Order: sequence, then C-alpha cells, then structure tokens
Amino acid sequence: MNDQHYIDRLDTIAANALKDSLPVYAKLVAVLKEIIASSTNETHAKELIAKFESSKLMQKLSFHFYDVLHTCDALGRSNIVDTDIEASKIANIVAKEIPAMLWFVCDDAPVKISFDLVPKDALKYLQEKSIKLAGVELEELKESVKQSLIKAINDGKTFAHFKNEVDAVFDQYGVTNLSQLHLETVYRTNTFAAYSIGQQNQFKTMQDRFPIAQLIGIHDARERIEHRLNEGYYNPSTVPIPPYDYNCRCTIRYIHISQINGKEQPFWESPPAPSAIIFDQRDSM
Repeated sequence: MNDQHYIDRLDTIAANALKDSLPVYAKLVAVLKEIIASSTNETHAKELIAKFESSKLMQKLSFHFYDVLHTCDALGRSNIVDTDIEASKIANIVAKEIPAMLWFVCDDAPVKISFDLVPKDALKYLQEKSIKLAGVELEELKESVKQSLIKAINDGKTFAHFKNEVDAVFDQYGVTNLSQLHLETVYRTNTFAAYSIGQQNQFKTMQDRFPIAQLIGIHDARERIEHRLNEGYYNPSTVPIPPYDYNCRCTIRYIHISQINGKEQPFWESPPAPSAIIFDQRDSM
C-alpha cells in the first residue's frame, strides 16, 4: 500500500468531516444570528450571547472533530506498519510484529471502540472472528454491526459515519459565518496533523526499522519556496512534522532499513528554513 493511497484516504476523510460538520456549525450560527437580531445594541447582544446555552451544539461539533482526529491518527500509524511489512517482504527480512489489537471489548463489557489502533489489524480481526455485544443476542444484528464497521474501515470513514450506520441498524430492529475555504483550512490542517502525529507515534515503537525520515513537498504551482527549502533527509526525531504552516501539504516518508542506499545526507540539527515552521505538531495539534 503506497503513501499516495493513504494521502488520498486522508483527503476523503477531511472532506467528509467538513461536510458532516457544516450542519452543526450552521445551526449554531443561525441561533447566534437570531440572538443578535433580537438585541437592542452591541452591549445587549453580548449579554444575551453570554447567557446562551451552546454547550450541546459545541459538544456535538467537538466530539465529531475528535473522532476525525483519532481516525486520521490511526491512518498514520497504519502507514508505518504497512511500509514495514511491504519493505521487509521485498528485502526478505522479518517484519516487526505488532501486538494484536482488538476494536471490540467483548464478553461482559459493553462495546468499546477506539481509533488509537491500526485499522488493517482490526479489519483482519473482524473479518476472521465473530463479535459479541453486551445485551445483544440477535446474531443477525451482531453481524450487521460487524459489517458496518468493516465497511467504515474499508471506505476510510470516520466514527461518526459508523455510528450513524449502527444507529440506523438498531432503529431497523426494534455568529459570522466562516467561509467554506476557512473551514476547509481548519479541517485539513488538523486532519493532516493527526495523520503526521500518528506516523510519529508509531515510528517511536519501530525506530530500529526506520532510521531516516524524508520531508517531501508537493511540487506544483501552489508550493511555497520556503517549504521546498526544508525538503530533505532528517533524523526522524528532529524532522519538522507537517503541516508546519496553514495549508501546508508536505509529508514525511520514513525510510525503511532495507531502503537506505547510503547517499542520504540528513539535516541532523535544524531545517534549512526554520522560519517557515509556524507551529510544530509535537507541541500541539
């Protein structure tokens, strides 16, 4: 599975997340507009807004976004694992074993879903094993939930998509608008950050397999020259983790031990254009 496949899935997740969040955001904006329209002056408007109970809408929006970030984090982790498997196979060496990870806590515990996992491993587990849902005895219902999750993983969907599908299955059985471009920037910057952090976290458990990292830009008309200056090889623990500026599309390729040719010359201390790094994903997302 190549890097571009993962980037394409990341784009799809970001687009779906933006689409799903817009109705919640629009409802919040509409309510705030009504409050402003009913006020007599700016001071009155501020007083009314301060009293507005927006917690439910904001909570819904934040939970949705949180699920998206976890999904993208898992996608980044999966990229590192798959790279090791494929490169090791070509080099005829043993791939690093990843502990078995289950998406469902079965038996006497309620169903529990986590995206801090490798989707490929979880998918294989679900395909080969049956699942148990506490309080659910109908085998047909269990299988429907299982297939919904498999589909969500296969299609690169978020937890929100999966939850909506499962809810449907269970039902069957018994202020100033931000521009679209602004919203897209927020989502894409953060989803790509989650993907990069996922890669970095997975790399930490596989440092012996990936001793060098390569920062790569997108060579098109939109690429900023200062970002291209930072391209090159790095110590994986010091490489700038993209996106390090708004709308940054740079990516990191962690180079497998079997892919090193000896010609790599890493920037061991600092990137050539450090002023281009507006924020570092190691500090915050």
